[in-house]
Amino acid sequence: EMLKKARFPVVCGDANALPFQDGSFDVVMSITVLHHVADVGGALREMHRVVRTGGKIIISILKKAEKYAEIAAQIQSLFPVREVDIEKDVVFVGNA
Repeated sequence: EMLKKARFPVVCGDANALPFQDGSFDVVMSITVLHHVADVGGALREMHRVVRTGGKIIISILKKAEKYAEIAAQIQSLFPVREVDIEKDVVFVGNA
C-alpha cells in the first residue's frame, strides 16, 4: 500500500540480477538486506555494477545476523570501505 503512494518509480528486482544498466546510480544502498540473500557475493557484484564509477556504496548489516562476519569480509574484499558502528548495525560506506 505504501509503495502505491511513492513519489518515485518503484522497481521490483532480484538482488543478484538488478534490472538496471551499468553505472545507473550515483549512490547504491542496501539496508539490512544482505543477510537474507543466498548469494551475497553476487548481490555485492550487482551493486558495484549499477553504481557509477566514483559513486557511493552504503551497506548496513545487522550485527546479530548469523552471516555477519562472512558478509563483512566479502564487502571489505570488494570495496574500499570504512565501517561505522551504530548500535545494532554496522554500516559500510565506500566509493565504487
